[in-house]
Amino acid sequence: MRNYLTGKERLLVAALAFILPFSFAKAEAREDGKTGQQGWYVGVEGGMPFGFSTFSSFGHDKTHLGWAAGLYGGYRFNSIFSAELSAKYGEMNLSAQDCCVERNYWLGSDGVLYNAGVLGMDSWEYTNLKSHVCMGQYGARVNVHLLGLFPQTADSRWDLAVSPHIYAVTTKADIQTIADDTKVIKGSTNWHLGYGADLQVGYQLTSCLKLGIYSGLTRLTGKRMDGMPEYQHKNNFLWESGIRLGINLPFTNPHP
Repeated sequence: MRNYLTGKERLLVAALAFILPFSFAKAEAREDGKTGQQGWYVGVEGGMPFGFSTFSSFGHDKTHLGWAAGLYGGYRFNSIFSAELSAKYGEMNLSAQDCCVERNYWLGSDGVLYNAGVLGMDSWEYTNLKSHVCMGQYGARVNVHLLGLFPQTADSRWDLAVSPHIYAVTTKADIQTIADDTKVIKGSTNWHLGYGADLQVGYQLTSCLKLGIYSGLTRLTGKRMDGMPEYQHKNNFLWESGIRLGINLPFTNPHP
């Protein structure tokens, strides 16, 4: 794992080393000393998260659609870089994957995986269970606006950004029956470090309003987000896509 992270860090440093000279050059090229779309902004975002852990949003029974909504605020430094803080809450359901159903796994009331029902203890077949996950995400992202790298597109109303992010993530997973949502195991709140990146496409509707879409992955450290025993499946990440509506604040240098 350490070698993997080191490789990612080297890639990030190399990318920044390539991008930074463009950023400084564009800043110096402005006659008025300003860098175009510079200033503060806030916004709202809402999306559809999918979870991948021992259970998955793409379960054996159906695809479970989640929801998430939150607020963000940030500062646009120049045509290339901006940074944001955000807070978001969401919920999703995950169910067993086909391979676990085919192996006829059972979950005991002690939270342990079994290959059959356990005598003298409540237990449930994986095929009859789902994990209802509540989650909060609190963190920061850096946006690299790719169109700002080129003079021909630096002042375009369109925006294409790659956004590495790091979050503190809380998850609480209750195990329920698929048939009637009966809670069979109550979950506890777990904290995770979440890291990943988004791809964003946006359009400046007016000098104040910006509409965009995003899609990205967030890998979670620590315990399983779904509250299930770890076995076979090592995944523990989120994939979320959604829309964003941003507002430039009055003391911002707006888009021309």
